[in-house]
Amino acid sequence: WWCPTGKFAFLPIHAAGCYIDPGQKRLSDFVVSSYIPTLASLRRARAQHRPVKKADARVLLAAVPEPFDTAEWDDLPMTMEEVATVKKVVPRKCLISLKKEGAPSSQSENGGIRAYSLMRELEGATILHLACHGFQDPQDPLQSGFVLKDSMLTIAELMVSPLPSAFLAYLSACETAKGDENRPDQAIHLAATMLFAGFKSVIATMW
Repeated sequence: WWCPTGKFAFLPIHAAGCYIDPGQKRLSDFVVSSYIPTLASLRRARAQHRPVKKADARVLLAAVPEPFDTAEWDDLPMTMEEVATVKKVVPRKCLISLKKEGAPSSQSENGGIRAYSLMRELEGATILHLACHGFQDPQDPLQSGFVLKDSMLTIAELMVSPLPSAFLAYLSACETAKGDENRPDQAIHLAATMLFAGFKSVIATMW
């Protein structure tokens, strides 16, 4: 993509457009872009696709304002407000409760979800909104993961978990679809993992 400054800027296709003049058109004015890591994932998603009725949706909202390793990861206090805002527009009957009587606490008092609890609740979730730190390990991609309250939930753990009801994952975390410039032909990142695990659509970040 050629900039008026005379330099090339490498942007994803969906970001194409003129951003100097607010009145100019951009690609996002005409199309909604979608990406897939492999053709096999597209075939699998289409084969398993079934319409999800609003009344049947099961929505899991999870935030991690205080990650387990405070020396490595900064706190994310706004994740609680983010999840609370989304919760206002989700019918109560569709929400998955993160606290169940007789079960280990899914969330601490400050709302940080734990790995065991997230995996347990994911089995029945249709939609996941996860707000936390994301981590991509270019040396060992299977150890990339989500930074939760008690540990790192890795790709290796997610890939072996069947998610029969999964439909949409909204990953509000960094490095979830970043990829690796040294391995451009390998789609091993968190967004692709959620597709492999069973989600039909994933919204993730490229930074």
